[in-house]
This record gives sequence, C-alpha cells and structure tokens, in this order.
Amino acid sequence: MKISVLKVNMFNLTVHCLDSCSPICRRMLPVLISTLGSFFVVPNASAATLCKTVFEDSSYTSSNIVTVKSMVEKLNLDLDQILKSEGFESFGDLVKALQRSQEPEIQANLQMLRSDAVLMSINQPSRDRLEIMQSGFLNFHQTKKTSEGNLNVTSSRRSAVEASYLNIKFDQFNHLNNELKPKYGAMHFTGELPSGETTQYGGDFYFFKKNVASEVTFTIGDSFNGRVAMHNPSWENGKDIPASRWDQIFIPWSRRAIIALFMSRKSYDGSLFLDRESVDPNIHLQRSHMRREYIELQFLGKKNLDQVEAFAFTEQPPSGAFLKALRDRNIIIYDRRSGKNVVWDEKPL
Repeated sequence: MKISVLKVNMFNLTVHCLDSCSPICRRMLPVLISTLGSFFVVPNASAATLCKTVFEDSSYTSSNIVTVKSMVEKLNLDLDQILKSEGFESFGDLVKALQRSQEPEIQANLQMLRSDAVLMSINQPSRDRLEIMQSGFLNFHQTKKTSEGNLNVTSSRRSAVEASYLNIKFDQFNHLNNELKPKYGAMHFTGELPSGETTQYGGDFYFFKKNVASEVTFTIGDSFNGRVAMHNPSWENGKDIPASRWDQIFIPWSRRAIIALFMSRKSYDGSLFLDRESVDPNIHLQRSHMRREYIELQFLGKKNLDQVEAFAFTEQPPSGAFLKALRDRNIIIYDRRSGKNVVWDEKPL
C-alpha cells in the first residue's frame, strides 16, 4: 500500500511518500499527525499527483491549506522563539514573572485581563450598517478602502505591514485568501478604553462574543503607526520586515497577559492608560516603538453579525432592516452618546 502524507506547516508544503507502508507505520500516522501538525493523508497517491492536486485543483485554494488556527499557532511559536532573545525561555516563563511581580498594579491588571470586563470590538461608520448586515465585516483587501473611506493607503504598503506582523513573506501574504486577513478593532474594558477612543474609525461599536477570541490577535498601539515609528522604510516599498522583537508580530489573544506590563493608572486623573515602559522595572521587556493609542485587535477570518454580542451607537440609533437584524440575533443595543454604554430604551428621539 502506498500512502502520501501532505504536511501542512503554515506555508511550507512537504509531501512524504511511504511506499509499502507497514502496519506499524500505519498505526504511527495518527501519532505523527497529533505531534507534528496538520496533515492530509491520501492513500494510493504519488507525490507528484498530490502536489498537482494541491496547486492546480481549484478546490484546494490557500484558504483550504492555511487556516486561522494555523496562523495563530504559528504566531504562538514565533512569540516563544522571539522571547528567548528577550531573556525569557517562553511565554510561560514571562507569565511566571508577572505572577511573581510585587507591583500591585500588575496583579490588578492580570485579574482585569482575565475577567468578563474585557470587551473586543470593531468600529464602523454608521453608513456601513446595511453592508455589514448583508456581507459581514470586510477588511481593506476586500473593500480597497480604510474604515474612514480613504483610498490613499496602497495595497502593497498595507500588505507589507500585515505580512511583517504575521511574520511571513510578502508573496506568501498575497496568496492568502483575503477573508483570512485582519479586520481591525480595539480592546475595551467595561466603561473605559485604555488610552484614547476609537470613534475616528466609525461611530458604531460592534462588541464580539467571547467565542471568537481564538481568532483574535493584538498589538499595543496602532500597528500601522507602529511600523512608521520603527523607522524602517522597507514596508513603504512593499517589502516585509522579519520580526526581531516581541511587539513586531500580531500576538494571539490567549497571550494577552503581556498587556499587564504596560497598563497603568498613574495618570493625573487615575484613568487607565498605556505606558511606554514596563510598569514593573524588574521585568525587562522593552518595546520597539512608543505608540500607545489603544490596544489594537486584529480579527482573523470571516466575521459577521452572528458573532456580535452587543452593538453601541454614538450618533444615530439603529432603525429599519438593520434594527431588525440586531433584534433577530438578540444583540444588546447600547446608546454610547455619553461616552459609556447605556442600554438603549428605544424611545423616539
């Protein structure tokens, strides 16, 4: 019996043909699959045939091979590797340092980040309500415009920045299904947002259910502005920049404890803001840029109203078909015109 095993390691496709596969070899395949990653096992297929199927058959597109899960798993591995150069054996080693910290603010931050007070949102202009209802949330590569409606951010520059944060090559990024690419949002806490507001991207807030968290990553500060602040002009020419520091990649949401190092209330009014330096000077983790507008979130993969838990407006309340779509999904509606979420009573203005 001949078995071909296609190993899918994010973007590197390797075909292993096992001729005259022995019974013990066949019994080991499930172990290999669970240990080494994602595989397609194809009996009675040669390596050449399998490669032809993968690269030429329209049913095997990039989105079939590269998934949100594999992207996030790669970023986890990348972060662990980068942290070694920052003096930590792994992310787990950093978490232990955070848990041992004598800074009360660190412990309060960790508790807050683990709580239900954390909200994940996308801001959109109110003019996009019907489009979101019909097509879901689309990214720059799907609409060719930013959330503000601008067309002056070229596709190559945006792709170069996102490829760099995903820590992959520019050409690899361009072969990804556009649906997999980031849609941008921000992390909130109930009643407040670290540092600034995000209404410049649109007055409507869509707060997502917690079950999308495995498909969310983050950066401290605006990622695009962060690349500008790193003073490396390569991305402006459509070139990816390999990550060498921990904050130069999109960090999976499951590793948000790292944010605890940079959240502080040591401001004049006691409000929450993002610090440029570590709150605990004994934990040496330097940032490669000082941007701190907000905690930016990147939502990977398909996102639509079915995944939204709450909606908040800062301008016009929802109406018509859009209001019905929210009600049909039991989405909570907030009036945020005061700057805080207040349950909307739906009275006529």
